[in-house]
Amino acid sequence: MKGLDKFFLISGALVVVTTFLVRLLHTDGDVANVASLKSVFPQAERFLPQKDPLPHHQVLVKNWQTGDYELIGYCFDTAQIAPQVTGYGGLIHILMGMDLSGRLVGVKIEEHAETPFFVEGFKAPWFTQQFVGKGVGDPLEIGQDVDGLSGATLSSRAVVRGIRESLATMAATLLGMSQTRRVSPLPRERRWWWETIALLGLMVFCLAAFWRRKRRLRVVGLILGLGLVGFALNSSLSVVHIVNVLSLRFPPFPAHASWYLLLLFGVTTSLLVARLYCGWLCPFGALQELLKKVIPYRLRLSSHLHRRASRLRMVLLWLVLCLVLISGNQGLLRYEPFFTAFSLRGTGLMWASLILILGASLVIDRFWCRYFCVVGAALHLLGRLGLRKRRTSDGQDARVRGDF
Repeated sequence: MKGLDKFFLISGALVVVTTFLVRLLHTDGDVANVASLKSVFPQAERFLPQKDPLPHHQVLVKNWQTGDYELIGYCFDTAQIAPQVTGYGGLIHILMGMDLSGRLVGVKIEEHAETPFFVEGFKAPWFTQQFVGKGVGDPLEIGQDVDGLSGATLSSRAVVRGIRESLATMAATLLGMSQTRRVSPLPRERRWWWETIALLGLMVFCLAAFWRRKRRLRVVGLILGLGLVGFALNSSLSVVHIVNVLSLRFPPFPAHASWYLLLLFGVTTSLLVARLYCGWLCPFGALQELLKKVIPYRLRLSSHLHRRASRLRMVLLWLVLCLVLISGNQGLLRYEPFFTAFSLRGTGLMWASLILILGASLVIDRFWCRYFCVVGAALHLLGRLGLRKRRTSDGQDARVRGDF
C-alpha cells in the first residue's frame, strides 16, 4: 500500500473512531434543547425533564395568581418512545408537544440519516404543521388525514408511524387515554423479495462471467445494473452509505435487503476478488460507458496528469467523511450525481453538475469514476489491504477488474 493511501486510511479511521467515542460519551439520547422544546410548545414557560415512566419533559406555565407552576402538557422524542420505527437510514428523531387532552401542539423533525435530497420536505412548514391538532382518535395515515413526501415514501411513512405510535403510547402512559379508533398497521413493503432475487441473480451472473473471463458478458452486466440498480431501485452505492455504516446507522431489514446486498457485494469482492461493483455493476459507470459510444473521439490524459488527477477522489473521500462525521451535516453529501441521474429530480445546480459530468464522460472514459467517485476510492482502499490475489492475465484489463 502506498504512503498516501496509508495516510488516508489511518487518518480517516482515527477520525471515525474519535467522532464515535465523543458522541458516545457526550450523548444522553435526548436531542431536545430549550429552543427546540419552545418550538413545539410555544406557550410553555418551563420544561422539567423526566425519565419515568418514559423519557419526556413536563411543560409548565406559571399561575400568576398563586405563583405556582402548572402542568399543561408534555414534550417527547419519538426515537425514545418508539425506537422500533425506523426510516431508510435508521432512527428519525421527531420532537412532539402534546397537551393534556392528548392532542399535538407542535411537531419538529430534529435529526435523521435519510438521503438529504429526498427529504427536503421535512423542513417545509406544511409537512409538520399538518399534524398539529391531531389526537389519539385520528387515523394519522398517509392518504387519509395527512400527506406524505413525493419520492420519499418510506421516510414519510416512518415519520407518520413514529408520530402515531409515540402519541398513542404517551397518551396512554401519561394521560390514561386509549385509542378510540383502530388504526390499520403500516403497509408492509412487499417488493424486497423480488429485489433480492433479481440482485442475487445479477451478482451471481457477474461473478461467474468474471471468473470464467467472459469479457463480452460485462456489457450485459452493466446494462442490467443500469436498469435494475439504477432506474428500478435507485440504490447506487454512494457516500451516504459509507457515512451511515461508519455511524452505525442501518436501514430496516428485510425491507432494504437490496441495500445490504449491494454493500456486501461491493465490500467482499473488493477485498477478495476485484472491484466488481465498479467494473460490472455500477449503474452510473454503465451510463458513462454507454454515452461514450456516441462520440468516437477519446481524450487521453498523460500518465502523469492521470495519476495526479486520480488522487482527487481519495482527497474527496477523506474530506467529505471528516466534515460530515465531525459536523453531522449530511447536506454535504449532495454533490454525487447518482440520485439526480436515476430519479430525474434535482435542483438547477444538481442538473448542471450532472450534465457537465456526463459531457466530460463523452471524451474521457469514466470521467466521474476515475477522478471524483468516493465509493470507488473507498473500494480501492479495501482492495489495497492485500487480501486478494491480483489476476493479471491478458483477459483481465483494468476496466474488467474495475481498477479505474
